[in-house]
Amino acid sequence: EMKQNYFLNYFLFLFFLSSVFNSNGQIASSATYPATTCNNFTQCSSGPYILASFYDTINEVLYIGGNFNDVGGTTRRRLAAIDVKTGALLSWAPIVNNGNVYTITKTGNTVYVGGSFTQINSTSRNYLAAIDAGTGSLLSWNPAPNNEINSLTTDGAYLFAGGKYTIISSQSHRYLSIYDVATGDLNAWQPILPVAYNYCNKIIFTSNKVYFLSENTGGGNSAYATTYGSGTITQLADAGPDLIQDYLVSNNNLFCT
Repeated sequence: EMKQNYFLNYFLFLFFLSSVFNSNGQIASSATYPATTCNNFTQCSSGPYILASFYDTINEVLYIGGNFNDVGGTTRRRLAAIDVKTGALLSWAPIVNNGNVYTITKTGNTVYVGGSFTQINSTSRNYLAAIDAGTGSLLSWNPAPNNEINSLTTDGAYLFAGGKYTIISSQSHRYLSIYDVATGDLNAWQPILPVAYNYCNKIIFTSNKVYFLSENTGGGNSAYATTYGSGTITQLADAGPDLIQDYLVSNNNLFCT
């Protein structure tokens, strides 16, 4: 399931970088954007190279993550930031020493990253980390889940973390957890995902509801929802033996592809 989503993110990212449009549908930038690659297989592996992206609309910065060590001829280890208006690679350069970056989100001056890594800036960070958006320094917050993080999203007050873990911040939480952004503390709320689901991915939080993808009993995956504060989970779309690769929520409607 994850590989399918990675390819989708990769092609969506290439489409985005090919042309930047304004609200009138006109090309707003003729900038050339840097290519990503892996040119040292002791540091990364063959593509796809871009597995995650987050667009900071306020500062017009695109954060990318994945499986690369070079962006536009400059060393960048699995994380990089690009000026959307000019296409310039920014100086922000935290080092993800191993594994891959699967998800990125940002609020305030903090960039949150999740994936299969266990080290950032040569410091132990298992699967989930917080990085200073200005300096690239690793922050002290360290929830240390026991397995990879596949999805992160934030509304500025809460950080939602989904993945394959069963323990996070030394507490038993299965696949989906919420953190208070201001304090960094794990929220006590925990929807109970059945063991058979195996993971939580593609989290969307809107109108006090948490939407996500996970496995189903048919061998594929399904879209689910739960209300924040409730432990009840509702299956919204069942793909049977097939896969929902992506989805969005608009006006209380769910659109899947």
